[in-house]
Amino acid sequence: HLTPLTLELGGKSPVIVDGTFDITIAAKRILWGKINNAGQICVTPDFVLVLRDKQEELCQALKEAYESFYPDGALNSTSIGRIVTEAHHKRLTGLLERTKGEIVFGGRINDKKGFEPTIVKNVPGDDSLLEEELFGPILPLVPVDSVEEAIEFVNDREHALVMYAFTEDEKVKRALIERTTSGNLVFNDTFQQLAVLELTPSPDGRQHLKYSFENFSYERSSIDVPKSAEPALSIRYPPYTAESFAFFSTPVREAKIPKPYLNGNGSAHL
Repeated sequence: HLTPLTLELGGKSPVIVDGTFDITIAAKRILWGKINNAGQICVTPDFVLVLRDKQEELCQALKEAYESFYPDGALNSTSIGRIVTEAHHKRLTGLLERTKGEIVFGGRINDKKGFEPTIVKNVPGDDSLLEEELFGPILPLVPVDSVEEAIEFVNDREHALVMYAFTEDEKVKRALIERTTSGNLVFNDTFQQLAVLELTPSPDGRQHLKYSFENFSYERSSIDVPKSAEPALSIRYPPYTAESFAFFSTPVREAKIPKPYLNGNGSAHL
């Protein structure tokens, strides 16, 4: 069978924060993206690359956003999901136990597969939290010294479904567009690409809306050459002459292409 195939990108979706966008709003939008379905969505922000001198400010803003979302704590809230299986819950717990970073807040769990949104700062590039897609409510903060270092960090790893960047710097935006690769690139928000129906859903293999029909339809071209075209085709047959040689030596851009016409069943002929 000639069956079309679609694949989903598997890289961790990074967030870049350069400090030029309002940190309070950025933190609220990043945390909201992280807590959706307790982080168990393929386009969830996976980790944050933040300029080193902005990390503490971002930590404080994330803490304030968390307290506004869950004044009584996330484990006591009905406004956050639970981890889908015990095995997945155990996996996340293990990753957090092995981290070399510093837990800013969160990290508590319960026996109902609850997992508190957890912020971890000063996470090194070889940390347990960066080994694989987290798929949970843990948000590692990786400090970098420049946007250039952030771009190198992203490019050294697998292509992400989506990359998020919080910046007001047009040069930074242009650099991310031109020098990185990801399924989608979203500036100054999370998840918003899913709300724009006109955007090509490239990270998941063009599998939504009309793209799904096009992607899973096997297109096959066909041509029907009528016998009435034989006079025009006779020049291709041997024996070759100076005239036929000149014809086939003519650059395509100079050749006159005959206009097609449609017959009764919709087929095109020359």
